[in-house]
Amino acid sequence: PFGKGGLRRTGPRQWTKAEGSDTMALKEGGRFVFLTILKVWLAAINLLAFALCGLDKWKAQRGLWRIRERTLLGAAVLGGAPGLLAGMAVFRHKTRRKKFTWGVPAILAAQSAGAFWVLWYFIG
Repeated sequence: PFGKGGLRRTGPRQWTKAEGSDTMALKEGGRFVFLTILKVWLAAINLLAFALCGLDKWKAQRGLWRIRERTLLGAAVLGGAPGLLAGMAVFRHKTRRKKFTWGVPAILAAQSAGAFWVLWYFIG
């Protein structure tokens, strides 16, 4: 009656945590793997965007070759918009450029709206 590491099937595509089990309740087994990969990706890309912002500020202060704006915005598009916004605030970097002050929040809003729609459409 209990398969998938302590999960019990309660209906089609529905799993419930069995008593005494440390396994998360899942709706589908494959969804857990996808969500885990997504969480790791988002953590990594946000950390990278934050670090790139700090590195670019450091290079700017020393007159060294800079990181392209395309690279910074690309990290935001790939999911690192919150990390880039945090980097902009912490390092006070790129805060006068409209491409960043308007563009990065717009990217974050579009990604949030898209994530909400996907959750509502596929899960809700």
